[in-house]
Amino acid sequence: MVFFTLGYMIIWLLVLGYTLFIHRQQGKLERELVVLEELLDECSSKQMVR
Repeated sequence: MVFFTLGYMIIWLLVLGYTLFIHRQQGKLERELVVLEELLDECSSKQMVR
């Protein structure tokens, strides 16, 4: 019975770890998207001036 409990705990720890990893990666992608949008706005405003 102890092996089932340990296995269950390990599986849930892996799922939680994977979820946290995905959450961090999504945060990085969102920050990169903001930077790219700002760059796009800068480029489009410079082209309008010309």
